[in-house]
Amino acid sequence: MRGRIMVLAALATGALLPGQAIAESCEPADLASLRGWGGVWIAEGMQAPISGRLATDSAANRQLIRMVGLDAPWNEAGIARLEEMVRITIAGLQKQAGWGFPMMMNTVAPLSFVVAPQETFIISQYRDIRHVYTDGRPQPAKEDRWPTPWGNSIGCWQGDTLTIKTIDAGYDPKFNYAAPPVSDDAKFVETLRLVAPDRLESTMTVIDPALLTQPWTIHISYVHPQGVDRLIHDGDMFENDRSVTDGRSPTIASVRESERAATPRPEVRLSEAQIDRLVGDYFIDGSGIVMHVERRGGLLWAGTDPQPTLPFHAQDPLNFEARAIDMTLRFKTDAAGRVTGFEGRGPDGQPMTGKSAYRP
Repeated sequence: MRGRIMVLAALATGALLPGQAIAESCEPADLASLRGWGGVWIAEGMQAPISGRLATDSAANRQLIRMVGLDAPWNEAGIARLEEMVRITIAGLQKQAGWGFPMMMNTVAPLSFVVAPQETFIISQYRDIRHVYTDGRPQPAKEDRWPTPWGNSIGCWQGDTLTIKTIDAGYDPKFNYAAPPVSDDAKFVETLRLVAPDRLESTMTVIDPALLTQPWTIHISYVHPQGVDRLIHDGDMFENDRSVTDGRSPTIASVRESERAATPRPEVRLSEAQIDRLVGDYFIDGSGIVMHVERRGGLLWAGTDPQPTLPFHAQDPLNFEARAIDMTLRFKTDAAGRVTGFEGRGPDGQPMTGKSAYRP
């Protein structure tokens, strides 16, 4: 009875019980020292021209694509989701309501950081808002959570460094089809630090055993965009929107088209040795462009700079198709069985041939 009374007394007075640790405060120790986080920021190299569009071969577009996850360590299930995302993107039929997380952290849309003692807000030009709670609270109970475009974020300040742990930010193609297609169970860990008056640096690690073979880490730097001193938020971007696609490029029509469901042929499983014999560089005839072919796990991946590398699925040991962009490759061999080149159909539907850089 006496022990029970002592425990109740300790709880009533806030005293610590034996072996109980003092919880570390996650609030900023010196809020005034973090004033430099104010203003408008953008991922370095991502400021678009006045048109708001990035050239396909620009460094900024390659950086944007990096966050989409084309180079992430996807497993087989992840690759299938990635291909579906690319099909939706190329079809041009879906609309984008915003960027969501994690894409909002690395786009052409500027950001603002609002640092308060118990919460930090991260706000995008496209009205994406992240609430990062730094008051020491835990994540909500599992029965009180569900996936959203921004997830649930808990942060902790340690000096001038903010560490954010985010869950429940699953891929939502109805909100933003062009985003990394992670699972609803993916976990994100970010560390952000102001390293200079005009430079923030961030490291983001994505952990998703359901779709990734290992953690995926992205480094991002933020700078102040030239000529921008505030965020302006537009209204309903889809009002009176009549844009459709004709299969090549967006256009305007009175009736919306629907996306045709892809029906890929059954895939043939090849050994690593069967794929390795195809690995290398190929000169595409009549273009001066080099196609890079590599093996990742049990799949062949191919692409040309500055275009992204995509997975190709085997129909037999020499015939492959890219389900995301309706492209085919048929590798050719000589009498000794050495790979000498390829022929097939390019992403524009036109015939395409090439020669191995290592064979005559």
